[in-house]
Amino acid sequence: MKSLQRILTVRALCAILFVLYGALFAGTTGKIAGRVIEKDSREGLMGANVMINGTSMGAATDANGYFFILQVPPGTYSVKATMIGYEAVTFTNVKVAVDLTTKLDFKLASTVLQFNEGVIVVAERPIIEKDVTFSSHRLGEEGIKNMPTVLDVRDVVARQPGVVGEGLHINVRGGRTGEMLYVVDGVSSRDPSYNQAMRTTEEQVNQFTSNPVDELTSRSAGLSVPANAIAEVEVITGGFNAEYGNAMSGIVNIVTKEGSAKHTGRVLYITDDAGSGSFKSPYGNGEGLRTYSHNTDRAEVSFGGPEPITTYLLPALGVRLPVQEISYFVSGTANFTDMTPVFDLSYYAPNGENRSLDKRRLKFLGVDGLAFGIPNRMDNRYNSLSNLTLRFSSQLKMVYTYQTERNWYDEYNHAFSNIPENFWQREEDVESHALKLTHTISEKTYYDFSLSHRNNHYVMTPGGMLPHEVRQLYLDLGERTAIDDDQDGFYERGFPARGTYHNRRMKTSAAKLDLTSQLHRRHQIKSGLEMNYYEIKQGEIKYPYWYNSRWDPEVGGTPVDDGPWPALGIFRDFYFRTPIAGAFYLQDKIEYENLIVNIGLRWDFCSPGEQIEDQVDEGTDVFGKKLKFTFNPRLGISHPITEHDVLYFQFGRFTQSVDYQFLFLQDTQSSGALQLFGNPNIGSEETTQYE
Repeated sequence: MKSLQRILTVRALCAILFVLYGALFAGTTGKIAGRVIEKDSREGLMGANVMINGTSMGAATDANGYFFILQVPPGTYSVKATMIGYEAVTFTNVKVAVDLTTKLDFKLASTVLQFNEGVIVVAERPIIEKDVTFSSHRLGEEGIKNMPTVLDVRDVVARQPGVVGEGLHINVRGGRTGEMLYVVDGVSSRDPSYNQAMRTTEEQVNQFTSNPVDELTSRSAGLSVPANAIAEVEVITGGFNAEYGNAMSGIVNIVTKEGSAKHTGRVLYITDDAGSGSFKSPYGNGEGLRTYSHNTDRAEVSFGGPEPITTYLLPALGVRLPVQEISYFVSGTANFTDMTPVFDLSYYAPNGENRSLDKRRLKFLGVDGLAFGIPNRMDNRYNSLSNLTLRFSSQLKMVYTYQTERNWYDEYNHAFSNIPENFWQREEDVESHALKLTHTISEKTYYDFSLSHRNNHYVMTPGGMLPHEVRQLYLDLGERTAIDDDQDGFYERGFPARGTYHNRRMKTSAAKLDLTSQLHRRHQIKSGLEMNYYEIKQGEIKYPYWYNSRWDPEVGGTPVDDGPWPALGIFRDFYFRTPIAGAFYLQDKIEYENLIVNIGLRWDFCSPGEQIEDQVDEGTDVFGKKLKFTFNPRLGISHPITEHDVLYFQFGRFTQSVDYQFLFLQDTQSSGALQLFGNPNIGSEETTQYE
């Protein structure tokens, strides 16, 4: 009964907050604004029509000739201004970026009759973005396409100014890893339990020791987006507006592609082993590779356009659906490699058994696909993204997004070069569903409402062995973890020293409502709320070969937790937690010709979950829930001096929740070592920044 009351309390809190505030977290569209004037008199023209060619987006000018078009997806457009009695003017190559205003000023000349398309002007991209009040870098589809060796969005981020590192280990302007927030189509993608990477990629691969791996950060923490699915990515390396939060160093805002009225497609295959060579794997019966090859293959595919059944088949049969248009976009990448700097060792077992055709199952829409043999190399990655867009009218649109990522990879340790398959093996499986509804209430106001669910499963084992198998091998080796038979410094039998087994699953359910309104041509208001509910189930056993009869129920012992293999391990950490987190904000973008101001307030709140809520010492009691709040003001000012120079200032207070592992850790043990406990009273990380 008590549990039911708490669930109802959380739901009531969510409902009240949704009513009191609008919502969101990250922008996914931009704005076109400007003025239409009479060429000779320079007077504003009221009632002129400004349309984005090839779309239903447009606006009419007000009494002074000003106009604005909201909710424009990032991309390049052609914009046309028309009015009876005046020659039409069209701007081509108009580039729109997320959260920015593209300025267009039309000068229309009077005419008696129109016999042509009017005046065509090629828009020039400004050297500086005048309404940017912080350090940021943007790349569109063409820019990403021209970048070499880009697999996913993190490869794009690593090449931006102010960013150092690669993969999981990205540092921005001196900040720590894990202080970046990835936002995909307005939805935050982060593993809140293990977000802070511990070691560099080089350390992770080349550490010449049999010590256990302490890196438990998921590769999929940012839910890797295929590079061929990105419409625009913005990397914010300075301060940021109130709509962004729970990050200390920077923001990566990703907008993915949607289907269009035209069919498009792209296929790409890359390999570093074309032809034949004399380099062979030191172990097993691997095929000959070209010299210096890392045995790397990468494939990319993407396609999209109007959905064929509802676009062609049903209309031919006389069936009409209550939608104007249905389009789709699908993309995916696959990357296999044996790259293990500094040693180019192909992955085969030392007994000659070829493991490259191990069966793997891939999911689609939550359903297991076919199981088939695929190249099982040191590092194997798949990711995909699919968007289905339904346009019910020019005012109502719905987008369903499905994302997957599948990784399995082995760490390399030179001490285990004789038995590489017995070192750490990891597997990650991520699946995400999102549904977003966009409703344009008027030409000045629209809202986005989205629901999302994400399932992340992460497993790490020594050589793919479960704890009882590690225990048996330990006994077979005479109660030793690894043996170097010929004393040459390289093991012939065994497993990493601690033999850690780690298995965690996290489910994230989120709801958002975003309200944007252009109250005045100089004021664009945004308000927002986001709610996240997590289910975290973790199991970890260190030294699983250690047997403790006091914990063994089969001999009268008492288990210390409800995890499997209750008598094995020195350190055991099993728990189930359901924390909640959220935020709401209010922001105003004030735009004058020579002054742009972004001012906003943001509140973040969280609760560690009902399982340990009674351990929280400080917090605000809201309908029986003890919540921790942080208050974050933001201010950004941009003052364009010339077309080539801009002066900007930014101030903000930024907070980020600590990794949940430090709140929930509850190691039990059977040794005399110091015991580690999580602390649910740990506050958020904080920084105040000026730029």
